[in-house]
Amino acid sequence: MSDGSRPITPLRVVFVSAEASRVAQVGGLADATAGLVNKLRQLGVDVHLIVPDYGGVELDDEIREPLPMPTGSGPAFARHGHRRGLGAVTLISAPGIARPHPYLDPHTGQGWTDNNERFLGFCAAAAALIELDQPDIVHLNDWHSAPIISWLEPPRCTVLTIHNLAHQGVMPASLAHLLGPRREAFERHGELNALAGAITLADLVVTVSPSYAAEITRPSGGNGLEDLLHARADTLVGIRNGIEPDEWRPDRDLRLPASFDGTDLAGKRACRRMLLERAGLGPVDNRPVIGMVARLTEQKGVDIALALTAQVEAFGARLVLVGDGDRTLWRHAEATQRQYATTMRALPFEDRTAHLVVAGSDLLLMPSRFEPCGLPQMQAMLSGTIPVVTGVGGLRDTVIDADLRPAAGTGFVARDPTVASVGDALERARRAWADRPRRAAIQQRGMALDWSWQQPAKAVIGCYQRVRGHVEAPGGAPSDVIDLTHLPAPARDREGSRRDTRLPARPMLR
Repeated sequence: MSDGSRPITPLRVVFVSAEASRVAQVGGLADATAGLVNKLRQLGVDVHLIVPDYGGVELDDEIREPLPMPTGSGPAFARHGHRRGLGAVTLISAPGIARPHPYLDPHTGQGWTDNNERFLGFCAAAAALIELDQPDIVHLNDWHSAPIISWLEPPRCTVLTIHNLAHQGVMPASLAHLLGPRREAFERHGELNALAGAITLADLVVTVSPSYAAEITRPSGGNGLEDLLHARADTLVGIRNGIEPDEWRPDRDLRLPASFDGTDLAGKRACRRMLLERAGLGPVDNRPVIGMVARLTEQKGVDIALALTAQVEAFGARLVLVGDGDRTLWRHAEATQRQYATTMRALPFEDRTAHLVVAGSDLLLMPSRFEPCGLPQMQAMLSGTIPVVTGVGGLRDTVIDADLRPAAGTGFVARDPTVASVGDALERARRAWADRPRRAAIQQRGMALDWSWQQPAKAVIGCYQRVRGHVEAPGGAPSDVIDLTHLPAPARDREGSRRDTRLPARPMLR
């Protein structure tokens, strides 16, 4: 109740993402989607989650609904239902969207040749459903859902979250007819750019860490879109992602062979033992184990990690790399494994193995060249695994260098994403690990931190409130209202007046 008697109407949000855990997962986008949506719902926001229907996902209490599509776009329909661990979700089927992998052809390792058409069709179908639902807020994520905004006319309130600016949805101008009436905003340098169009049109643009928000407005920092992002600087917000404590706290993680917490790390030793056995890097002794869980891409600095294997061997450690992605990098990892057979292992990504690496390693390596947020470093700290990271984006926002700030340090931060700089940070981490009292202090500080979605979700609600032009919190007492003084001003129309957000009422489809 807002005044002791008057009920507060929850914010009604349509949240669109190409991935969501328990439906479709390739990377961190799926975890971020599921974690944020679940927490927003707990905080009283009525969230209608929409994800492409790639096929093979069963829903409880399923209801099917045909969707009105533009002429020539082909048939589309929505499956509304519930998915255990995720809750209410709508899966949208559009021409070509159903595939064994959301983005890549498993036979070639390359993107599907019709990805542009697939996701443009999905966006047209999602926009049709949004027009039926009439929500208060439309929250889009990355380029795969960005074209939806081309179909949405003001005063629809829109928020765009950029999870990774390296993927923008650049496509031929000949596909403009598959966009909505606001297609001109998507024209850039003789092509179409899905992310550029949404950056231009959204009421608020969010990135997944404060440092990344600053980095992408700098010259050469925005992957070619820094001019647009700089122009939107007063409506650009950085909000760090969270992680699910029930999924990653070692006293709750059912994927691990033993549980543990900050008061008793015996279970961590059991996880370490199983990790070494699974990787075939015995014997189980006191040499440090360095883990890395990452997509095999240039962004993640996998080549930097592999170049450090000689150093890892020199100071008697072991390196376990878990991931999949670029085939050239995977072959590089296999070659490194053959050269350093007693020091390094490369394992294909598998969920249980990833959890075992995070919990069972002594150090976690993240030599990213850029990192919008990053999740493994937060997951590692919860498990008493000391992160070694580069000082970019979300890594800079979450890891405190234990040499620069001894009383507060939670890991080690390399100055630059280079072999020399990361190697120096790794050596500093090794020395700290060898000092048992110092190691324990760093571990305890990391394990005590709160990386849940509670505060990030409240900040996102603040963004929703801001674009709607009010500060009434959805659900809860007035004390739940978030301080919005640090957020940009509400979006205004061309005449400078605040946009009318009164929308026709229609129950959300569930």
